[in-house]
Amino acid sequence: MVNLYISDNLYTIIKIAARLLLKIFFQKKVIAATELFETRGPLLLVANHPNSFLDAIIIGATCKYPVHYLARGDAFQKSHYRILLNGLQMIPIYRMREGRDKIQLNASSFAKTQEVLNKNGIVLIFIEGICINSHQLQSFQKGAARIIMGYEGAVPLKVLPVCVFYSQIPAVFKKVVVSAGQLFEADEFLKEKNTVKTVQGFNSTIKSALESLLVKSSELASVEESQYPALGKIIKYVVLPIFWPIRRMVYAVTKGTVFFDSVLFGVLLFILPIWFFLVFSTFIYFISKL
Repeated sequence: MVNLYISDNLYTIIKIAARLLLKIFFQKKVIAATELFETRGPLLLVANHPNSFLDAIIIGATCKYPVHYLARGDAFQKSHYRILLNGLQMIPIYRMREGRDKIQLNASSFAKTQEVLNKNGIVLIFIEGICINSHQLQSFQKGAARIIMGYEGAVPLKVLPVCVFYSQIPAVFKKVVVSAGQLFEADEFLKEKNTVKTVQGFNSTIKSALESLLVKSSELASVEESQYPALGKIIKYVVLPIFWPIRRMVYAVTKGTVFFDSVLFGVLLFILPIWFFLVFSTFIYFISKL
């Protein structure tokens, strides 16, 4: 019970901080179909995956209600990472490359996913099962379809396609568009008794929805809009002295991977509160000396 309390509060604190940082991190964040991101559970969010953990952070910050995320299992290997990721309501999913012994752990992850949905929660899954820094959709996996086939909750499960689109990757100081498609009832996909046909039908419908959302999001991202408001510009300039050294460090560490934006965002999430405190304290000190 105590762990659940800590987890819920950690999630809330980081969600608030993430929403604030996103206002600095991106020139513009556009949300399409805002009302759909206020949908209550049980809800399965099915999304594309162009930019690693940053995709999950953005979707979670956009949704009104708490979101549990299915994330790659190798990120949970170190205990201090595992504690943080569990606090962020992430559920590990293991791939064959992590070893056959790890694959067996997916049974408990699947059970945790069903437990969240049965309690009218929200689960996010990246249906491609892999992250590539591209808006080109990759082959869809079976996980999302299997989740709806295994659902046994009392309240009808809903499925919402979600698209994250960046005007450029790396995405820092660029635009991001978050859009939602048609809200489906999971039962619509379960009319076929054949499992293979159910998976194929589900993936085909979601692919069409995501392709349509990518086109729409690209159009929204291309619209010329004003830069940061005055307050945003001030905050941006305050951040720049510490931003560039951190950016160079993160780039060196993540070079050749898809994690640059995600790691940069995570580091800034923890460093910036300290930086703002130091800047504010210094400002107050000099003002008091006048």
